[in-house]
Amino acid sequence: PKPKYDPDIKNPCWWANYTNDLSQWMHRRRNRNDLLRPRVNGSRVLKCLPYAHIICCSKSGTTDLFVRLSVHPDYVKTGYKGKEHLYWSWHKYGLNYKGRKKRTSPIAGYVNSFNPVADRLLMSKDSRSRLITVDASPPDMWDFRGWIWLPQNRNLSEPQVLTPHIMQHLYRDPKFLVLMRDPVERVYTAYLFHRMGNNSFDFHQDVMKSIALFNRCLTTRPSRRQCYFDTNLLGEMKVEIPFMCYAVYIKEWLDVFPRKHFMFMKTERYSQEMESHLFKIFDFLNMSRPSSALFQQMLAFPKSYHTKVKDKAGPMLPETRAVLRKYAESCNQELADLLHDDAYLWKDELPPRSEGSQMVHNVISGHKSSANLPLASS
Repeated sequence: PKPKYDPDIKNPCWWANYTNDLSQWMHRRRNRNDLLRPRVNGSRVLKCLPYAHIICCSKSGTTDLFVRLSVHPDYVKTGYKGKEHLYWSWHKYGLNYKGRKKRTSPIAGYVNSFNPVADRLLMSKDSRSRLITVDASPPDMWDFRGWIWLPQNRNLSEPQVLTPHIMQHLYRDPKFLVLMRDPVERVYTAYLFHRMGNNSFDFHQDVMKSIALFNRCLTTRPSRRQCYFDTNLLGEMKVEIPFMCYAVYIKEWLDVFPRKHFMFMKTERYSQEMESHLFKIFDFLNMSRPSSALFQQMLAFPKSYHTKVKDKAGPMLPETRAVLRKYAESCNQELADLLHDDAYLWKDELPPRSEGSQMVHNVISGHKSSANLPLASS
């Protein structure tokens, strides 16, 4: 059942009866225990969930945004987990990036990771109306591989219940910051970051193989959701071709939560117009405006993460970019229509036409119906 949230606390928190059962908060490494031990207030203990989530796209600036946001005086750090808790997409199901490798984690462990937030709120009643915490786990928006293990989806060919449904059942009034980068550029960086390959030539070969696999599914299954959420199929592809279509996943969220719960941002805009974006984020999260000195400090931070392996791998091959650009066209159009913003067509980022155009034609013409090719096909 949904917790009975304390209306006097801005961050979603509730009071629970205290239990001295150490299994409720202990984790495998002893140095975590002091961070996770709950602070008792009489016979009750305060439990919390994050006020907001930074989701969507890894390698899209989520770490940069999180670091700048985390120095705000209204923000509370969450202990050993830091930026990414990865509960909703991975740990709940015992998953990591490459598959089901670990034991599953109960919701109690996720909640207990926010005990440092509860501590701050218990120490100062005056802070309860302003302090918040954030979970910045990008895969939570799109990595739904665990749906097949949910009881509500048993024996189904496509999911009825996904992460947004579970969150809606549990949360009070969640806010989601959705940061999206040009999918063509993002997918190359992600490929290198996750060490699926280490050069542009391997990437090209893996792009072609992954496109062929995904197209085969799109042309044979009755529903595109059966392809986007096929756990086994996703494991066969070295390149995140399905996730190039952000609109597919955002629609799943908007089917559950009203638009007011989301702030959608384009990474390129965020980078170029950081000052105005941060102010909009403060307003969206109902955070106070920081002092001028602190805000200048936020703006002065260097870029938080750089994928060094990309320096060695070199730029994407022009023919690969041309194939991916063509493949993403209808997806980007679907996203632009969904969000009523043509900036999500990423036409400002388009490079000049290259020799890859003939290869694009060959890839497209090799199928019976080009309508089935784009990731956004229905």
